Amino acid sequence: MTARPDDDNAPLAARKHPTGPAGSHHVTSTTRDNDQWTTDPGSLRALTNEAWGVTSHCFVCEPTNGAGLRIPFFHDEAADTVTAGFELGPQFSGAPTYVHGGVLLALLDEAMAWAAIAIGGQWAVTGETTTRFEQPVMVGELYRVTARIEDREGASKLTTAAEITDRAGTGRARATATMIVLGEAQAATAAGVTIDELHTNGDTPLIGD
Repeated sequence: MTARPDDDNAPLAARKHPTGPAGSHHVTSTTRDNDQWTTDPGSLRALTNEAWGVTSHCFVCEPTNGAGLRIPFFHDEAADTVTAGFELGPQFSGAPTYVHGGVLLALLDEAMAWAAIAIGGQWAVTGETTTRFEQPVMVGELYRVTARIEDREGASKLTTAAEITDRAGTGRARATATMIVLGEAQAATAAGVTIDELHTNGDTPLIGD
């Protein structure tokens, strides 16, 4: 299910830019809305749960979750970052004109989780995170969240960082996290699949051979 223009629960970006065929439609709208943010539009690869063979109801990124944000994330292979453009309506506010801080925490956390998967090649969960809110994120305005891998601590931990910026490139919120890499059994339990399916499901298995 894609967000409809008359769906009041969808983020503003989804309502303003109705989607097309799954897996390809978001790149066009994201690069069009964020020309100054994308040095190489052809390097953007859509990140979907289906590509990893997982059925998800993720609050942040899953397009079929009608109660969620439904924000598409991309791996910018040229910059080696994970990125997403977003514009949220008043249903996601705290103060009337500010996006709720808890929603921003979820966005930052989601970006770092996708960075662990797409860049780090690991399925990981947040062990510890720290966030600094520098300026308000306003309802009805376009922003970008970007995440990257900062460091790898052996095979068990990744250090990630994420930032929310406005059109001018000004930082609005920044986060770092220690991501705990899951073993096969843990990853299978978290994903709701068998260990064998971790290696075989989807176009990009969660754990490769």
